[in-house]
Order: sequence, then C-alpha cells, then structure tokens
Amino acid sequence: MAKTNDTSQTYQIPEQDQIMDLLHDGRRFFNINRDTALYLFRQAYHHSKTLAYYDGIFHAAISIAMLYTESGQYTHALHWFHISLNCTPNTSRFFRNSSRTLHNIGTLYMYQGQYKEAVSFFFKAAQLAEKQADRDYEVADHLVRTYNNISEALLQMGDYTRALYYLHKAEILAKKLNVPERMAHVLNNKARIAYRMGDKQKAWEYIHQTLTLVKSVGPSRLEYTATQTIAEMLNNQGHAEKAIPYLQTALKKMAQVNSYYRSGILYTLGSSYFLIGDYPAAGKWLEAAFQEATQSGATEYILRSHQQLAALYAITRNYQQAFRHQQTAYIINDCLLNIEKTQAINLLEVKYRTAEKDKEIIRKQLLISEQQNYLRQKNILIYSISGCTLLIILLALSYYRSSRHKQKINLLKAMIEGEERESTRIGQELHDGIGGRLAAINMNFGAVQKKYEHLDEHDELEHIIQMLEDATEEVRKTAHHLIPDILSRYSFPEAIRLYCEQVNTEELNVEISIQEPFPECSGKIVELSLYRIIQELIQNILKHAKASQAVIDISQHEKELSIVVEDNGQGFNIHAPHAGVGLYNIRSRVKLLQGNITIDSAKEVGTSVTIIFDISKLKTLLTHEYKDRHHR
Repeated sequence: MAKTNDTSQTYQIPEQDQIMDLLHDGRRFFNINRDTALYLFRQAYHHSKTLAYYDGIFHAAISIAMLYTESGQYTHALHWFHISLNCTPNTSRFFRNSSRTLHNIGTLYMYQGQYKEAVSFFFKAAQLAEKQADRDYEVADHLVRTYNNISEALLQMGDYTRALYYLHKAEILAKKLNVPERMAHVLNNKARIAYRMGDKQKAWEYIHQTLTLVKSVGPSRLEYTATQTIAEMLNNQGHAEKAIPYLQTALKKMAQVNSYYRSGILYTLGSSYFLIGDYPAAGKWLEAAFQEATQSGATEYILRSHQQLAALYAITRNYQQAFRHQQTAYIINDCLLNIEKTQAINLLEVKYRTAEKDKEIIRKQLLISEQQNYLRQKNILIYSISGCTLLIILLALSYYRSSRHKQKINLLKAMIEGEERESTRIGQELHDGIGGRLAAINMNFGAVQKKYEHLDEHDELEHIIQMLEDATEEVRKTAHHLIPDILSRYSFPEAIRLYCEQVNTEELNVEISIQEPFPECSGKIVELSLYRIIQELIQNILKHAKASQAVIDISQHEKELSIVVEDNGQGFNIHAPHAGVGLYNIRSRVKLLQGNITIDSAKEVGTSVTIIFDISKLKTLLTHEYKDRHHR
C-alpha cells in the first residue's frame, strides 16, 4: 500500500472493509469447511491486530472460539474467548460484545459439566446485558439466551424451582422481542422441568408448543434438543420404540453439529435400545456416545454413558465391566454435584439477586424522576395556559392547606401544653401537698419515738417509719416525673440519661444509647413529648414487665428518628381487647407527632417497641413553635 499524508482517513476504512469481508466469508464456510473458515478468521484477526482495529479483533477471535467450540476443542475455544473478552472495552459496542462473550464462556463450561463456573459467567453476562437490554435488541436477545442457560444449569443441578424463576424471566423477554427460536428454547426447558417434577400433561403441552415453533424457525440446533426431550419423555413412559425413529432421523442431520448435542442424541438412542431389550444395539450406541462425549469433554454425557453402560453390563452379567463403569460414574457424579459447588452457586445467585434488586431500585428511581420531570413540564404548560385565574386558585388552595396544617399544629400544641400544665399541677400538689403531709407525719413519728424511748424496742414502729419514708420518696419521684423542669436545665439526651439513672435499681438495669450529635429536630413541644413517651415506656416496664434488663436506643437513620425500647420481661398479648392507660397515652403522643409505632411482645421473651418519626415533620412543628414565640 502506498504511503500518503492521510493514511488514517484514506486507507483505514477500505482495510476494515476487507477484514469484514474475510469474516463474512469465514461464516459462510463455518458449516461447510471448517478448515477454510478457520483460515479466513485467522487472517481477519491478524489484519485487525496490525491496524489495532478492535472490532475486527473481537469478531475474529470470537468466531475462532465458536469454531473450536463446535469442534469440541474446548481448551482452544476458551483461549480465544478470553482474547475476545479482553478487547471488548475498546470496541464500539461494549455491552453487546462483553455479555455475548461471557455467555459463550459460560456455555463452554456447561458443556463440560462445570456448573459453578458456568453460572458464574452467566450471571456476569446477565448483569451487563440488563444495563443495555432496553436499548439494544441484540443485547436483549443474548439476555434471553443467558436466562435460559442459567435455568438449564440449575436444572442439571436438580434445582427446579430456581430454574423456573429464570425461565420466567427469559419467557417475558422472548415474548417482548417476538423471537420464535428463543421462545422455543424456553418451552423446551419448561417441558423438561415439568416432566421431572411429575407434571407429565403440562410437559407434553410445552413440547408440542416447542415443535410448532421449531417448524416455523426451520433447521436449527433447537431441533435436536427438542427431539432429545421428546425421546427422553417417551422412554420414561415405556414407549422407547416410538423414540428411536425420532433419534435416528435427528442423527442423520447432525454432521456439523456440536459434539455435546451429538453425545446427547447418541446416549438417548442407546438408552432407547436398552429399554426395548436390544442390548447389542444399546451397547453400540452407548459406546459411541461415550467416545463422542470423551473427545469433546461433555462431562454430563460421559457420566450418563457410564451409568447406562453399568446397567447394560450388569443385565448381561458382565459384572466386572459393570462395576468399573459404576465406580467411574460415582466419582464423576461427586465432582459434578458436590455440596461445595452447590453452595458456591447459591452464593453466586445471592450476589446476582442483590445486584438485580439494586438495579431495580435505581430503575424505579429513574422512572420516578422521569415522571416528576414530565409532571413538572405538564404543570408549566397548565400554568401558562390557565394564567392568572389558575394562579389565584392555587394560591387560595395553598393558603387553605397551610391554614389547616397550622390549625392541626396549634391543636397539637394546645393538647400537649394542656397535658403538661395538668401534669405540672398534679406534680406540685403531690410534692407540696401529699409529700409535705407525709414528711410531717414522719417527723411526728420521730418525735414520739424520741419522747418514749421504750418504743425503740418495737420493730413494728421502725417498719412503719420506713414505709413512710419510702412513700415520701416515691411521691417525690412521681412529682418530679410529672414536673418537666429537667428539660429547662438539661439537653434532651442529658435529661433522658438522668431519668434512666434515677430508675435504675437492683431489680432493673436500664441501658441507654443516644446517637451524638442528637439531630436538630426538636423544640420544647417535641422534646417534651419524646421525653414523656420514653418515660411512659419505662414506667410500663417497671410496673408490669418484671424485667431485669431494659435497653433504650435513640438514633437517626437518614431522614428518620428512631426510638427503640426493649426489655427481657414476661411480655404480654398485644392483641388483647383492653390496652392499659399507659399504652394508650404512648400511642396518642406518637400519633400527635405523626409518627409510627410497632410493638412486638411474646410470653417469657420480652417486649420491643419501635417508634419512627419523620424528622422533617418534627422540624415543621419546631418552626411553628419558633414563629409563635416571636409573634407574641
């Protein structure tokens, strides 16, 4: 090629066209002359490397890999698949090329019975394809195949429930794409699963639907998989003689088909002859299946051939050969289906499902965002058309809602302030009235005791005096609980901690955890209500729970304030028709603060109360409280 000053623009495109022609010719020879196809693909690969033309490198490498796969040379195929995968980041269609290559690597491992490795690559392929499937038809088509192959791997592992889950995903997408061949693959696998799960009627319905679609698609690999499914079902129902013509017809058409599928047809044909009692023919076809599977590394059919040959040699009394094949089958089966591999597949699926859920959340968030943008644009259009009249209506409606919201808040404030005034009044009466009288009685008893010294010998008097002191202390504590002056001297977290220290006894240990810094969501009204809620919960534990441990956790999670109070007491029936006054008060206060409360309790286990508040709503209460203070 002559040199010019514009080599990148003048010569690159024609040379790339030549590479694409080589690839096109290679595909024409793929099923006619594989040696010629391999030569053309290698030429395209080397020319692409010279030009650093990554799309050409990718297509040549993956074509070579597919050629080796069809020839049963899986080691060479895997090498070229990795070459194609390594260059996908530099290609023009990363998602399509990457998901396609990962899917093909997974298929390669599945042919060899390495299900853990297969599922690992299928999940990676699915995660990439799902990001682009809505926008790229080819990516969506590969995603259907990937879902179907995940289900097939799980089917081979005997996990039919999860296999059906991925078949359902494949079916939804295949219907959306309207691709008969993909739908036929899905139905074929559904037939196999239904039959293995004992639903024979459903299995035959699925396989008849599969055959209908196969006829519309024309000659394809699907024809052989469907034929094998029908034959296996006929064998299991005792009609092996009807299966043999299907299999022989398929075998005549399979000159250029992948060794994995040839192994399957040969094995099923040998099994059919075994079932009708033609043991020489069974041995011939089973040995052929074993040789084909061994050459291609199709572990599934190596295992099945060993198992069936063991049965054949046993029934023909060649026990030495039967034992040899059975022992080999045990070893292969343990390698394929050991517990560690099953657990590894479970872990891979958990990771995939987690990523799938995260993606679904993101998708919903994007949908919400799009809907919000649409509504915003629609509102702008409505505003511009409606003009001043609509603006006045909106302003009036806004004022009405604001007024109603403010009325609710004022009602809340009035109720809380009324309750607190009443609590303060009762507390003062207890402290100054009953508390004072009890203290005076106690002093008089002390005076009498000093005047009549012989009374010291009577323990009953000491006991009465001690009871008076305890009653006085209890009244004093109750009065202090009712008078919330502690919040005027301490911050909310300090006040809660002091209260917990006061109620700690030998019988009940109260532990508290408060997130620092405490969220800025509280004013006097809010703090007082929160304090009363916690106070009431602790009093309920003291009075009713018979607990030795209680825990209070107050924390902020994003935009929510969480209060959790738990005890290890005797529990109670939360569905009882009559709740106590304390529980009623707690629910009322939570409702007034627009929060949510959940109570879980079990006999001899304890009680857990979880209360969630929206911080933005608490701040709204605080804002109105602040405005009221400054407008007085």
